[in-house]
Order: sequence, then structure tokens, then C-alpha cells
Amino acid sequence: MRAPPKSAYAGQALVEMVLGTLIFVTVFIFGIHFAELGFFSLKTLEAANFATFNATGRLMHDASGGATPSAYANYTASVTAAATEAQSRYADFDGRSSVVKAAPSLTQVFTRVVPQAGNLLDVTCGAGGVPGTELGLSAAAPTPSGVVLGRVFPADGNTAIRCKASSVMEGFNIPVGFSQSGAGGFFAVPHFTPLQIRVCAVGRASGNTCPGELALTLDDWGWSGPLAAKACPVSNACPSTYFAAAKRIYQSSPIATATEGTKLVQLVNGSFSPAYGEQAFWMSFVGKEGKNGRGLPYLDTLPGGEAQLFPDWWTTPFMTGDESYQKFPTLYKDAYDTRQQTYCFLGNPCP
Repeated sequence: MRAPPKSAYAGQALVEMVLGTLIFVTVFIFGIHFAELGFFSLKTLEAANFATFNATGRLMHDASGGATPSAYANYTASVTAAATEAQSRYADFDGRSSVVKAAPSLTQVFTRVVPQAGNLLDVTCGAGGVPGTELGLSAAAPTPSGVVLGRVFPADGNTAIRCKASSVMEGFNIPVGFSQSGAGGFFAVPHFTPLQIRVCAVGRASGNTCPGELALTLDDWGWSGPLAAKACPVSNACPSTYFAAAKRIYQSSPIATATEGTKLVQLVNGSFSPAYGEQAFWMSFVGKEGKNGRGLPYLDTLPGGEAQLFPDWWTTPFMTGDESYQKFPTLYKDAYDTRQQTYCFLGNPCP
């Protein structure tokens, strides 16, 4: 049997290359397009993440004027400021402050960002309302502890931020038709149908909105500064935010109105007029700085203690037991002395 002449194979490789090119061109174009969509999606998430964590470095509260829920109103302004900065810095999808922001237009090889209300990227943040972080301080569903804490801390029970970001993309420079049958080609359906795609920072779009969001609790509800965290030697009237917060919570308890002890003494003694009633609130808060510059940490002095045998006492278990005879272990004091001598804290090993 004779082999067919060489002329019978002529053109086969060319036909295979042409047919393969029809598929390769489409895969190549849309491969680049989808990669660009993925890049823009990551930048959209980056913008929302930037706003979320940017808020953590801003002023959350100012309790120097008193321990009330209104002292925590600063965090709402911080949330708004964080969203505004994210919107500004990511106007061109580049969050670097060193990059000059250009006009609202951004086009890559096969993808273009569609401006929405003059912005390429929309970043929005809200304050509070993060599920699972409430402490029951709201009036709608209070808890026993929430009713008390609500006298000091924010009424919604949390200081939190919720951020979302979105952008709209569309194909660019992608041919609508490619080797269509009406033009002598092979394909009966369009090669590409122009479509705008809403890209969300978290999850997928529902309709034309992005329900997904990033959430983060803010603040520590703590106090700092010379007035808010001021030390208070044992007193019933100390100008300190910490003292005022503790007293406000105490006044919310039934103990603050109790009179049973006074009535019992009056029943036994016939008359009783104490200088301070049993409802009086006393508190001692002395830290590392000690009292009156005596150089002894956590040391307080009882009112009128000069006439007493042992007027001094420690406000934490720093010095347990009797201060003169050392009847009990001094574990806290030993640990403090070791830290002062060897600086073995914050992860540094102790000898």
C-alpha cells in the first residue's frame, strides 16, 4: 500500500492553529479581564479594611469632664473621619498618601472602573450596632448589669465600627463580536455582552448594594490623663473620673439606699447620729506612684491615721498581712521588687 502524496497533508497545521487561535484569543482576553477584576476586588477590600483600623488610632472618648455616657461620644466622630480619609486616599485605588490623586478615572487593559456619584470607590462606615458585642445597656433589652453600666458607658452597649466598600467595573476594549457567523465566521452568539459588575469589599452584591461589612469593636472604656485616671487616697469625694464612675455605679445599687444598719443601732442604743451614714461611698485608688511622694508604691493612709498604731495600708495585695511583723507572704511585693531590679516584664524572663 502506497503512502498518500505529501500534498494531501498540506494546510492541516494551519487549520488547527486557526481554530485553536479562536479559542485562545477568548481565553486570553477574559483571563486578563478576570485578573483585573480580582485586583480591583482586593483594593476595594483594602479600602474598607483601612477605614476600619484607621479609626482605632483616633480619639475614642474624653472622660475628663465626668464619667457619663456622653463622654464616649467622640468615637462616632472618629468613625466618620476614618471613612472620609479612606474615601480620599483610595480615590484612585491607591492608598499611598505619597501618590497624587488624579481625576476620577481608572482604566486597565480590559477593565474600567465606572465612577459612581463622582467617586471610583465608595467607602461608608457606621458607628456601633455590631451584633454580639452588646452588653444589654440599651433601654430596649436591658440586662441587670447593663442597667448599672449604662449610667457610665454608652447607651448602646458598645463602641464599634462597621465599614463597607464597593466599586463598579465594566469590560473595556473587549470585542463584542469575534468571528461571528454573519460576517463569515463560526459563532452564532455574541463574543461579549457589556455588563457593569458591582464589586464588594466583603461578599457579593445583592441587587445593586453590598450588604457585607467589616466590623471591629473600638475603645477600651478605660481612662487616662491627669484627671481621668487621677489617684484617690481613701475618700468619699475625689475629683477623678475613675472615682466618679465607681460611685455612680454604686449609687445604682440597693446598698446606696440601705438603712437597716442604722435602724439596728438606733434600736439597741436609742440614738445614733453617725458622721457618715451607711450609704456613704468610700474608695481608695492609689497606684505605683504611692501617696504624698513617700516613695512606697500602692500605699495609702487611713483618714486621721496619724493617731493610729498602723495608719498605712496597701491598696492592693501588694503587702499582705501586718506591715510591721510580716506574718503573711508578700508575693506581690516580691514580684514588684524583682521587676524593678531586673526589668523582667513584658515577656523578658526573670532570673
